Amino acid sequence: MRHMRTFPAVPQSVPAARRFAVGALADSPAATLEAVELMVSELATNCIRHEHSSFHIVILRTSDEIRIEVTDSGSGTPTMRSPGPHEPSGRGLQIVDMLSDRWGVERELPSGKTVWFTLDVPALHESGADGGSRRGCRRHPRAPSAPPVVCGLRRKCGKQPAALPDRPLRIRPRDPADVAA
Repeated sequence: MRHMRTFPAVPQSVPAARRFAVGALADSPAATLEAVELMVSELATNCIRHEHSSFHIVILRTSDEIRIEVTDSGSGTPTMRSPGPHEPSGRGLQIVDMLSDRWGVERELPSGKTVWFTLDVPALHESGADGGSRRGCRRHPRAPSAPPVVCGLRRKCGKQPAALPDRPLRIRPRDPADVAA
């Protein structure tokens, strides 16, 4: 499955991008949709805030993974930051790193870049009642005898989630238009 849509460089594009991504993956588990919604929101916001650029989103889904690409025409290079506790922004790529199985940045010619992330799709015969994988995720495989815990993707695996920073994550409240949609 492949879905693609272009969005203008206006603030209203962020909730529209979230709705597009969640709609394209509507048959996915709730935890996957929540992770996708947050990561798409962060990457779309970066396109508008830092690059002042329209952007397009490509969603590719196979039986094994979901890959989402956000491409803009800006010349900046995304870098993971470590903002101080009182800085209201700068945690977007940390969120993508925490919630995705893999992510990266590819330069586009003649200008621009694509920031992408992937989420592994658990096979149906390996899924528990909560949609988690009994074998763990690729990032955190576990021994069969290890007790299940939850990684950053809320999948059962053998590794505790990465500790959150000592400062609270500032997550924007939902746009009321999204709740009504």
